[in-house]
Amino acid sequence: MDQQQFGNIKSSFTTHCLVDLLDYIYKNLGKRKTSVTLTFIGFQKAFDFVHHTTIITKAINLQLHPSLVSWLSDFLSHKN
Repeated sequence: MDQQQFGNIKSSFTTHCLVDLLDYIYKNLGKRKTSVTLTFIGFQKAFDFVHHTTIITKAINLQLHPSLVSWLSDFLSHKN
């Protein structure tokens, strides 16, 4: 299992991920010529406003890797 996996693991919380992220940032900002750019995206509600078939069709048209399209489809249909 990936050491950076925090989701769907018993006794693992968002806080663990944030602490790990901050540790990584602080360690690397001490290096010369280093910068950090972060983007946080919450997908849960965003997909409630768009038809899921539209999202899947656009992903296919963008030629996303088939495994990513499959993951996206599973995510939208609430499969685990």
